[in-house]
Amino acid sequence: MIIKVMPDFCSTGLWEIDTKGDEITMLEFDEIAMPNELIEDFKLWIEFYDSSFDKDYNFFKKGKAKKVNDMGMNLAKRLKNELPYTEIVFWAETTDNGKFEITKHKID
Repeated sequence: MIIKVMPDFCSTGLWEIDTKGDEITMLEFDEIAMPNELIEDFKLWIEFYDSSFDKDYNFFKKGKAKKVNDMGMNLAKRLKNELPYTEIVFWAETTDNGKFEITKHKID
């Protein structure tokens, strides 16, 4: 199993990628063995993400993308500590240049 950590509106921020990379399915918190504190921090991250966009939900409000990505990277690293034998990837996103961009990071 590959777990992708990536925020999306009203999601858990956790996604399973099949081994071929073709299928991506949102994971529920009860599908992953992780402590309640980490679950609560994922929920806070998604709440922050959901509130970080402009009124049209097209672009991050000024300065919000960096915080969303810093929080996400931290959560991905903590998840990797909990699941050391699972491949974890973090997808950072930005709209700072007036367009939507994703940068992928493998967590070791």
